[in-house]
Amino acid sequence: MTLQFIVVDIEATCWPPGDERRGRQSDISEIIEIYAYVLSDVEVKPPFHMIVRPNQNPQLSSFCKELTGISQLDIDRAQSSESFIVRWEEWLQSVRAASPKTELEIASWGTFDQVLLKRAWGQYRPTSPPWAHLDIKFLFESFCRAHRGEDTDWFQGCSLERISGLSLREAMKAIQSEFTGRVHSARSDTIAAGECLRFIMEESQVTPREGSLLSLIDRERRRGESLGIDRPAYWGESARVFAPNKQEFQRIAAQLIKRRFIQQESETGALRRRRAHSE
Repeated sequence: MTLQFIVVDIEATCWPPGDERRGRQSDISEIIEIYAYVLSDVEVKPPFHMIVRPNQNPQLSSFCKELTGISQLDIDRAQSSESFIVRWEEWLQSVRAASPKTELEIASWGTFDQVLLKRAWGQYRPTSPPWAHLDIKFLFESFCRAHRGEDTDWFQGCSLERISGLSLREAMKAIQSEFTGRVHSARSDTIAAGECLRFIMEESQVTPREGSLLSLIDRERRRGESLGIDRPAYWGESARVFAPNKQEFQRIAAQLIKRRFIQQESETGALRRRRAHSE
């Protein structure tokens, strides 16, 4: 299976505490910068980077300019949000052309970037966005819970004070990777989010319990294939050691499958994804 995720981060219009628009940011924020690159084992197009002029609030607040490092002159010179969607769509098509059998999956730290992208897309396109979304933050925190539950060497050494509501800086510190660049810079945050995704997908990060669960999933998948069943059932006596009921087991299995692991070739550095249940 080809490994391919589009890792993305977005900076958006924002306002300081006390501004009446602050409480409505989730509904009215607009994209002002986006950076995206493909975490892949095939040759892909260069990263996508664009400053975007917002429609509703083209005059940035001082708070926003200080937070993001984007100047008003940058915004005044930027292309419109409609032009952004045209270029974004073209870039996505070029990524898909490089690997036509792979679903477009956009990965971001949290869900807000996805909300902004869907909103911008919906303003100019009548169809649903042609991508699925992967929440790296959710997967990373699930990864931390799994390691905490088994008290692994990694968790003992990662110095995490919490495992919910993690910032990118906290996650990068936990994986002992240096955060480079400016926080709230789309490029820096995208690269950091990609590093976190790569880390939790490394095969060496599987806990003993997760390894047993993956073995069960793979065994049942092979059994289903031999019986001609597209989606074999995993719930049974052997699954009850992992969860008290079918729904909980399916939830745990789905998270683990989403994190399905990669291997990195020592000589070339190329990433290869292990054959995944979701293929």
